[in-house]
Amino acid sequence: MSLVRKLEADRVCRNVGRRIAELREAQSLTQEQLSVVLATSSQWISQIEAGRNLTVHSLVRVANALHVPIQQLFDAPASSRERRAGRPRRG
Repeated sequence: MSLVRKLEADRVCRNVGRRIAELREAQSLTQEQLSVVLATSSQWISQIEAGRNLTVHSLVRVANALHVPIQQLFDAPASSRERRAGRPRRG
C-alpha cells in the first residue's frame, strides 16, 4: 500500500502556471513585459500561465527571468481558484 498520493498531471501543470502568474504579478510585470525579457510572445506567456507548453526548458527560462529558484515554481499557488483565460473584466 502506497502512502504517496498520485499526482494528476493536468492539475500540476495548471498549478505551476498559476504560480508563474503569481510570481510575475508580485514583481509588477505584465505578460507583455515578461515576454520582452524572454524574447518571446505574450501569447506564449499566456499559454505557460494556463499550464500548457510546460517543458523543463521553458520552466528554466521563466525561473531565470523571474530571478527565482526553479523549485519555487512548484510551490502551491496562493489561490486555489482557477484563473480564467483572457483579460480581467473592467469594472
